[in-house]
Amino acid sequence: MAVMNVSFSDQLLKLGANPNAESTTGETALSFALREGTINVVGKLLAAGADVTRGDTLHSASKREPSEDTYGLIATLIHRGAPVDAYQWENGRAKTIRYGYPQSTALHIACKEGNYPAAGALLAFGADPRRLKKRGEQLAAPSPFDLTAPHSDMRRLLERYM
Repeated sequence: MAVMNVSFSDQLLKLGANPNAESTTGETALSFALREGTINVVGKLLAAGADVTRGDTLHSASKREPSEDTYGLIATLIHRGAPVDAYQWENGRAKTIRYGYPQSTALHIACKEGNYPAAGALLAFGADPRRLKKRGEQLAAPSPFDLTAPHSDMRRLLERYM
């Protein structure tokens, strides 16, 4: 898979692959690389002009295995324009396919996945720990705060930003 192999990704880009091409659910190569790929592939895609506002990039980064790179990765996405409290699947294609499914913010995902570094980065850049999910056009519980267990490290982290 190209998201795991920087030389293969580089070759695809040299052959004219569009880093902003979308899957049937609106995900981009950057979405996949953020979730499952290497930091080097993420860097290549960003250098090739990957648009961080497409493909639910912060949501994908929040699903990534937590590491020492997580904070910087999320900070980079936000500095390049990824909206910190955006709902998942807001693009036309994904919204149509997944209409009615609960839409989470990246912080919802970080809390659910137990990705403490991602949650910390999102909160540091203004993510709302009380923001509700969305179902269709209606807001619905739970908030990221509600997803965390009382007295847990994640709950204490969120409480610092409330």
